[in-house]
Amino acid sequence: MKDIGAALELFKASEIIIHPDESVLEKQKNWMSHFLKQELSNTLTQARRLNKHIGLEVDDALKLPFYASLGRLSSRRAIKSYNCLNIGNEDFLKLAVEDFNICQSIHHKELNHLARLYRIGGIGNYLICKIRPPHEYNLDDARMSWAKSGVLTTVVDDFTDVGGSEEELVSLIQLIEKWDVNVDCCSEHVEIISSALKNTINELGVKAFTRQGRSVTSDIIETWLDLLKSGLKEAEWLRNKSVPTMEEYMTNGYISIGIGPIVLPALYFVGHELSEEVVGSEE
Repeated sequence: MKDIGAALELFKASEIIIHPDESVLEKQKNWMSHFLKQELSNTLTQARRLNKHIGLEVDDALKLPFYASLGRLSSRRAIKSYNCLNIGNEDFLKLAVEDFNICQSIHHKELNHLARLYRIGGIGNYLICKIRPPHEYNLDDARMSWAKSGVLTTVVDDFTDVGGSEEELVSLIQLIEKWDVNVDCCSEHVEIISSALKNTINELGVKAFTRQGRSVTSDIIETWLDLLKSGLKEAEWLRNKSVPTMEEYMTNGYISIGIGPIVLPALYFVGHELSEEVVGSEE
């Protein structure tokens, strides 16, 4: 095979494995990977060299499989490796650069908003996390919902795992359960986290109401209560040095992984109306 571009596209296609038994794609992926690595290696030992632009694409594809790539970083690499000489028109490249810069400007504003929000609220003292929200800049509400919820699930997870006592965990759950009732916080940590949760849930609930045409705040609260209670259960296992059965662990882990509070609120902002039946279904 002499067409490196075609080989590269076949390699990318072979990475999209949907069914568990895709032996043909597995073989194709392994063969194409070997072929492309060999071509890159040959450029270092032979006089002939790969086209600069296709060489960058090959290197990126081998280093970063599609499922590990962030959309806008992929766009940035594509801009870098784009070869205008192939089509004799730079307008496509200019359009891509403009689109990328607009998106970056929006992301910078969102990042500054998040940093200011959690610095003022004190939650930043608990925060070390990575998130991968949707990158399309027209989905700004969904992206901010995903980011804020992702931040808080990380904080809550660390608090239930190592940061909070049993008394603090129980107090935090009671504060969320008794949503509109003033309950004394047993510590400053609980006060900060509960305040951040309530502010974020209320904000998302108000925004989602305009998209969904109904109140969804109680649904969001329920996902957070499920997460907090699953974290409390794991803390009890650890404190009592008890070993749950595989079924118990998986059933609880399905919730404690924190997908619910992140995904559900974001879904309210992607354009579809979600009925109570859909939200309440196990699927």
